[in-house]
Parts: sequence; structure tokens; C-alpha cells
Amino acid sequence: MGYCTNYELEHDGGEEVNIAIQANETMNYAVGETRQECKWYSHEKDMIAFSEMFPNVTFLLTVEGEESGDLWKAKFENGKMSKVKAILTYPNFEF
Repeated sequence: MGYCTNYELEHDGGEEVNIAIQANETMNYAVGETRQECKWYSHEKDMIAFSEMFPNVTFLLTVEGEESGDLWKAKFENGKMSKVKAILTYPNFEF
């Protein structure tokens, strides 16, 4: 079965980066769009390697897992990754 996840990939590179993303079989996710119900288990390893190919480009991967509240973002630069999970809070009630 597996775990389905939605990914949105953004970057501050140019058309060369878009072409490389589209040509890559494991990460052929449309830049700036979300691909539904995808199983990309090696996204961290793949994105680290890909970011090494474009050391002056920052990549931002916004992720939503199939379970409620499973939200995180990962930033990749020159083979390095930083990942943060969403913190969901409720505001105080006001009357």
C-alpha cells in the first residue's frame, strides 16, 4: 500500500533548473504545483543530491502527508538540508 504524500517544490533558480527537474525521473514534480498521492520515499536523499548539482540555488519542498497534521517543509542548499515540522495551535476564544 504505502504512504501517499503531496509535494510542492519551489526554487530560486532559472529555466535550467526547471528543465533538470522535469528530466529527472524520481523528482519530476511540477515546480510551484502540487502532485497528488505520490510515494517519494527517497525525497531527502534525492533533493540533497540534486541541490549539489545547483549549489547556488535554494530549494524549498513543502510537504503534506496523508495523515491529518502531517505537515513539514525542507530547505535544500548545496547538499545540505534543514527540515521543520508544522506546529498547529488554536487561538484563544474571544467573546
